[in-house]
Amino acid sequence: MEAFWICKVASDLEARSERPIVFSTAKTPSGPIHIGFGRELVYCDVLSKMLEDRGCETEWIFFVDDFDSLKSFPPNVPEDFKAHKEYLGRPMWMVPCPYGCCESWAQHYARELIETFPSFGFNPKIFWSHEIYMKPEMKELIRKAIIERDKIRSIMVEVVAPTLSGEKLELFMKEFEDWYPCLVVCENCERLMTTRVKGYNVEDDTLSYQCKACSQSGEVKLSRWPVKLRWRIDWPAKWALFKVSCEPAGKDHCVKGGAYDTGERIVAEVFGWKPPYRIPYEWILLGAKAMKTHKGISFTFAEWLKVAPPEIYRYMVLREDPKKHISFAPERIPQLIDEFERTEKIYFKVEEPSSQVEISLAANIYPFCFPAKPPTRLPARLPYRFAVILSQLKSLLGEEGVKKKALTVLARLAGREPDNEEISEALRRLEMAEYWVAHYADERFKINISDRVPEEVKQSLSDRIKDALKELIRMLEEKEWNEEQLQYEIFELGKRFNIGTKIFEAVYKIFLGKNFGPRLAPFLLSLDREFVVKRLKEAVGVT
Repeated sequence: MEAFWICKVASDLEARSERPIVFSTAKTPSGPIHIGFGRELVYCDVLSKMLEDRGCETEWIFFVDDFDSLKSFPPNVPEDFKAHKEYLGRPMWMVPCPYGCCESWAQHYARELIETFPSFGFNPKIFWSHEIYMKPEMKELIRKAIIERDKIRSIMVEVVAPTLSGEKLELFMKEFEDWYPCLVVCENCERLMTTRVKGYNVEDDTLSYQCKACSQSGEVKLSRWPVKLRWRIDWPAKWALFKVSCEPAGKDHCVKGGAYDTGERIVAEVFGWKPPYRIPYEWILLGAKAMKTHKGISFTFAEWLKVAPPEIYRYMVLREDPKKHISFAPERIPQLIDEFERTEKIYFKVEEPSSQVEISLAANIYPFCFPAKPPTRLPARLPYRFAVILSQLKSLLGEEGVKKKALTVLARLAGREPDNEEISEALRRLEMAEYWVAHYADERFKINISDRVPEEVKQSLSDRIKDALKELIRMLEEKEWNEEQLQYEIFELGKRFNIGTKIFEAVYKIFLGKNFGPRLAPFLLSLDREFVVKRLKEAVGVT
């Protein structure tokens, strides 16, 4: 793993002449914003911190691209709202909130994301694009683009046309006939994407336009009316306006002939600013699907915080090279947390690394996984898999009993009294685990303990299995066990009595009524020992 790529990027940026070093990120709020977008948020946050540690002044800006047109309704939008087809094509800041709780469509979906920023440690300056476009400095850049439209058109053709052929090339070239680099909000229907600028009068600063949707024709004053640069010109204009040094971007923008290629030429040759440092990154997949905000295929940042701590997300992003896609599946959250905590123990030299990769992860990635500063000692943590089990035992132990058990295990595993923050984190982990079980866990993690051992389960136990279970009863009565020791000894019992994994299946059936379940040792240890022994004795007919 080249980490470490991010260290090289920091050095490259440090060598640039401009100060402050300005990072830029942006997102169109076309629907619920998914965690795939977070790769660039994590990169900008970590690089800012690395450079500040080196004495470099930095700035990080985040654009809410609310001047973009709403092209479609995501599946989760209320049906009565979808009936308003007149909203399609309008800038998102001019579309009402679909739930009636915010000023606009853009406000609703952007604020869902922005409200999670403190939890993840993100602290950019936030700009709303429709407000930027009304500033005199941006108006001047629009005028510059209009005056230099022939040069921009030449750049677009030189960069994009070689990547196209056949009908696509013909359509692309046809689009540039009487082409202008901007769009105007229609005075009648308020749509943006359906308008076409027909001319610009330099003397009175007016744009003439026509709307394909409602056939409106008119003239608007550039200085006073909402006018937006087209996407491939909008990006470099913002780079120039904010003196951007670095902007990560998804792979779709970084392909040959893509928006980054045209943007680099336009910002340098038209707007007079040097191209930002490019960090292309692959997508985060939800299972096997690419997440799409406008299609409602997403796992949001708010949803992440319901199932796992923010440092786990940052770890997931930072441990992979940007050029590699990340396949995320919510059902694998426990495994991801296990991997993070393994890295944490290596960092604090509690466990030995087994490879150079693990050494690099601990040294280079772990310190930047935290929203604030990393811990100075190994934190006391309630294992997530144990929390998954405990969170399902409220009917058996009661809510207070579950909490008491969790804090007892927390102290035992830490070998010390946990502090208040560690206690709070353990209780939050119980809540996360409970939510995860309800929404994402597969059947093997789900627990439903019956009041009695079913008769059919008792009758299904062979004499050999009963003998093995009697030995397990003796072991549990004899001493306190930790997870690893108990798991190992149960395996050994299966070998000794020549029943293999049938001993596991038998215990699961006795407690859960099915022949599978969560990892057995932590499951048994989450229950009161007296209850476990009593239940096993009931199953084998021992009093």
